[in-house]
Amino acid sequence: MPALFALARALFGKLSLCALAGGIVGAVAGFLFGLVLPLCLPSTLTLPDVLKAGIVLGLAGWLLVLMVIGMWLRYGVAAIAAPALVNALLTGVLTVAFNYLAQFPAAATLIGIVIGIFVGSVLCRFFCGRVDRNGKADDGRH
Repeated sequence: MPALFALARALFGKLSLCALAGGIVGAVAGFLFGLVLPLCLPSTLTLPDVLKAGIVLGLAGWLLVLMVIGMWLRYGVAAIAAPALVNALLTGVLTVAFNYLAQFPAAATLIGIVIGIFVGSVLCRFFCGRVDRNGKADDGRH
């Protein structure tokens, strides 16, 4: 078990909270879409269908992020709800779109994690400030 924790720390330890939230949403969206992807023939989904699926799966991932990061890690649901929603919707739609184009269900979860980490990192770098565990903005002055 210590080796697993060391591996997780090495892979995800330096990521921002936004990137981790995106990874969670990407994993959920990728896994669930990967389950139904074999049922979708290459020409059966239209762009509105892909958008709807991405939004629904993004919302499911958003709820999980609110529970894990907002409640379990005690960052506060109100403090992370809006930024996490933007992250989740972008991650969900991009994950579904890329997985539909790739048509490789075995890698759907991994693709979702990578897309989620990327989207979360970009959003965090350009738009998000720091939030401490009490939901207060952290301007970096201590």
